Amino acid sequence: MRLIKKTSRMVAFLLSASCMLSIFISPVSAASAEYHNHTSIPDRIGGSNIGYREIEISRTLYESNAFLAWHPDFPEPKRNASYYYFGTSSASMTVSFGGSIMTITFDPASSHSGYVVEGAPGENMYSRPALHGDVYEVTYEVGMYDFNLNRWTGTGSSMVTRYVATDVDIVIHKSTDEDSLK
Repeated sequence: MRLIKKTSRMVAFLLSASCMLSIFISPVSAASAEYHNHTSIPDRIGGSNIGYREIEISRTLYESNAFLAWHPDFPEPKRNASYYYFGTSSASMTVSFGGSIMTITFDPASSHSGYVVEGAPGENMYSRPALHGDVYEVTYEVGMYDFNLNRWTGTGSSMVTRYVATDVDIVIHKSTDEDSLK
């Protein structure tokens, strides 16, 4: 009986927290949509409805299929690597209430998927996976914003430019010179 009371209190708390959260977030989303039709990075606000805001102003392709970095799982080039396997897995947690018993089950790798990419087979061939993607130059208007008045605060806003990578793929670099892959 005691567990059922605790469980019902926990469910009531989660429901009320969920309602409070949705009420707190809704005005921000509405204010964002009313102010600007550009894509906006999620806003962060406090109890006064004044918070930091970033609004995307422009996006220009800077470089297509650019080398971004070496794949973090492969710190060095591999010699005579025929294939590379890239896999993913996901974890799951289940909470069950049965009678007066609560059961928690955690499966750290409940599902797996992946794919194989050809390496550089050969006596004197080296290879190393890298990350490539499209790089965009993105300009944002940033600053403190008053969501009650739908305007920037007295400090105003400023423009910031960042470089953002999208459509990232894994590409295998191949060479007979090991040093060129470092």
